[in-house]
Formats: sequence, structure tokens, C-alpha cells
Amino acid sequence: MFCTRCGRELRTGVTLCGQCGTVVAVARPPMTQTWGQVMPPSIPPTPGQGFLRVTGILYIVLAGLAVLIGLVMIVTVDFWVSATGGAGVRDVWILYYVIGMIHALYRVFIGLMGITNCRNTQRAGTLRTIGISDIAVGIISYGFIIFVGIYSYVTWLYIGMGLLITFALPVLYVVGAVKNRKAFQNGR
Repeated sequence: MFCTRCGRELRTGVTLCGQCGTVVAVARPPMTQTWGQVMPPSIPPTPGQGFLRVTGILYIVLAGLAVLIGLVMIVTVDFWVSATGGAGVRDVWILYYVIGMIHALYRVFIGLMGITNCRNTQRAGTLRTIGISDIAVGIISYGFIIFVGIYSYVTWLYIGMGLLITFALPVLYVVGAVKNRKAFQNGR
């Protein structure tokens, strides 16, 4: 290392030049955590990070719950069919819950994508498309219920809870992706 004023060679760790008295900037070692590991560089937060991380976690948790409910409903389908008086729709019920569980597994994928890419502004367009596709699948799912005419108190309870999951969660997910996309377009 050399003095920036007079050019004299300096020893390591010296803070003043011995010839001209200039204060020399000393390179500091990287900051370490208490147990001795080097801390990773700080990655600045992105505008949509919170939306994507929280909705991603909710997607995974609620999708797991939906799979459990679907399995219980398939196992107990004969009870529900006899309770609602719709013996002719047994296979339709099973099909509906199998499709619902496949959709739930897709939502696990959506949640994982949101969590792992919440700081990646370059993936924002992909995340936005995934969120919009989930809204479309939700609309198709509810259309199936209305078209087939599967009505019971269980179905309406499922629909009520599902509206929040089917529309509110994807909308918040898309909002996070759009915020990150704008940040990417602005060079952040």
C-alpha cells in the first residue's frame, strides 16, 4: 500500500504516512457475525417482496389444508351424497375434489415461486402470469360448481372460504409481482 499524497510505501495496518503525515484509509476486514462466519452482502428489498413472500406462505399453508379437506371429502363422499340427497352426483363430487387437490398442488408451486423469487425483479413478469392463471383456474372451478349444480351447506361453506383464497390471494400475489416488475423496468 502507498501513500496517496507522497507515494511512499506504507506498512500494513498503518493509519498515518510517516513521511508527510497524511491520514491513510485502511481497508477494513469484512464484518463477521459473532460465530465467525462472513455475513452475506445485503440485498435491498424490492417493492413487492412482502406481498409475494406472505402470499406465498399462505398459498402453501392453505393448499395443504385444501388437500387434507379434499382427501376427507373423497373418503366420506358416500355420506355427503346421501346427506344431500344427490345420489347421481357421486362421481361428479369425486371429480370435483380430485381437480381441487390438483389445483392445490399447483398452488404449492405458486407459493414456492413467490417465496423464492420475491426479491428477483427479473422474474416479476412470470410471477404476474402465474397469479393471473390462478385467478382463471379459480373462475373455472367456481363455474364448474355452478354449471353442475352441486349445492349443499358444505359446498357453500367451501365456496365462501374459497372465494377469499381463490381471488384475494392471487390478486395480492399479482400486486406484488406488478410492483417488482415496475422496479425492474425502472432499473432497480
